[in-house]
Amino acid sequence: MRNSSLWFRTSAGQSFGASDKTNSYFYFGGFGNNYLDYRPAQQYRDMSSFPGAEINEFSALNYGKLTTELNLTPIRFNRFGFKGLYMTYMRFTLFGMGMLANIATSQPPMDYYSSGVQADMEIVLFSLLKSTLSLGYARAYGDFAPKDQFMVSLKL
Repeated sequence: MRNSSLWFRTSAGQSFGASDKTNSYFYFGGFGNNYLDYRPAQQYRDMSSFPGAEINEFSALNYGKLTTELNLTPIRFNRFGFKGLYMTYMRFTLFGMGMLANIATSQPPMDYYSSGVQADMEIVLFSLLKSTLSLGYARAYGDFAPKDQFMVSLKL
């Protein structure tokens, strides 16, 4: 557990728009990564991400969200692979999140939970191009039947 870190991340939001307008809502769901991406690999940290659920599956006029994240010590490699393609490290992250939605509105209040793991591997191509291959799994549960989600992403 040496060099591991524990993080707590929070976010909250209140929409002041009319409840009959779809653009008045916050939408949540998914890891947030694309198959090929240019953004950081840890998109589950984003305010609108909710791994385990489909993209934009949950909506709310207001919400409060808490994310707990445990970054384990990276496993370092001394050029594990071939001359033009090798891996330098692999890092595992365990995360869990909870969200209360529609806390003080005419909409029914909802609570959602998610837990998962993500593995990030830094891959070097041709000794110059560093990329990150990410694999993830999450399970969402709460006021609905539990759902599983898998994620594969390559950050260039």
